[in-house]
Amino acid sequence: MHIVSDASPLISLADAGYLTLIQLAFTTIAIPEEVNREVFKTGRTRPKPSWVRVCTLSDPLGLLLFSQLRIVLDDGEAEAIALAKVIGAIVLIDEVVGTSACVARCVPCLSTAQMISGLRTDQKISQKTL
Repeated sequence: MHIVSDASPLISLADAGYLTLIQLAFTTIAIPEEVNREVFKTGRTRPKPSWVRVCTLSDPLGLLLFSQLRIVLDDGEAEAIALAKVIGAIVLIDEVVGTSACVARCVPCLSTAQMISGLRTDQKISQKTL
């Protein structure tokens, strides 16, 4: 399963000290360049884990989708959805508008809460972990 993450799940989990939950769920994830800037290069001291791959959106159809999405979404969300569409991945995203954009474009998506629920169901974490 390929996963592309938006910035919000990464920021929320990193700042709470639970970023490794994403690795536990997916082993590796991809992020577009804008998400990398938002999460790991905005002046905060969040080190980028080795299991996070930064990918460049260069596909012409992906760039077209990005330009359409950025009208209603921020650049990180738009680029994450476009990258996921191009590589056939699931988007880890928490914003309602972003989730709606995924659904409208047949891009599968998952929220942080759904990811954590899946970890509990698969008994990779317990109720006491969080």
